[in-house]
Amino acid sequence: RAKGEALGPLLRQLAQDVPEVCETARGQGLLWGLVMRPGFVAREVLPRIQEAGVLLTGAGESVLRFSPPLVVSMAELEEGVRVVRGVLSALPALKATA
Repeated sequence: RAKGEALGPLLRQLAQDVPEVCETARGQGLLWGLVMRPGFVAREVLPRIQEAGVLLTGAGESVLRFSPPLVVSMAELEEGVRVVRGVLSALPALKATA
């Protein structure tokens, strides 16, 4: 239960830290979605996140779905969110040069 209660605040903070890419985070327990702003498409962002070492899925066009296994550790959750933050933080610069 504690891991599910920790993931939400981590993702809400991520959405606040990268407002040019993320609108909000929504979910419950260990099932969360990070809603991206118009212009960012989940299926285009997912390969970058996977290359960085985190496996997420898409939910529709604009949601990155976090659904870690129940055995995930707090350290793994924090590391995964940190990696996703790094990838998402780089997206606006990549979009500007495209």
